[in-house]
Amino acid sequence: MCFSAPMKSKMTPNGGWGWMVVLGAAITNMTNQSIFSQFGLIFGEKLTEMGCGTGGAALVININSMITNFSGLVTGPILKHYSARKVTLLGIFLTASGMVLSSVATNLIELIISYSVFTGTYEELLSTKIEQ
Repeated sequence: MCFSAPMKSKMTPNGGWGWMVVLGAAITNMTNQSIFSQFGLIFGEKLTEMGCGTGGAALVININSMITNFSGLVTGPILKHYSARKVTLLGIFLTASGMVLSSVATNLIELIISYSVFTGTYEELLSTKIEQ
């Protein structure tokens, strides 16, 4: 006689959309990381018009990195109070706003605030959610 154990129904996370979440996170990471290496090419002409040149590009990228790393101090408490989806939506809003404002920035300070602060904060929110 052959006895078989009753089959257990496995519930997939997020209703089976887990791989789409992974794909979305991968695309976002590839986009954000490629902007770092291409920032001088993308904003080079604009930085030259502002009178900043390569030093301005380095400053914007380094402040972005600093904001990303220090945002971890507030990311933990935010994630304890709000759901992952709400935090991700906040991050998407910050990044979209930062990119739009970066495109119309007229001086280095505006570019630092729009790109470094807005997208730097989002990058930390995203990396924290991917690691969980």
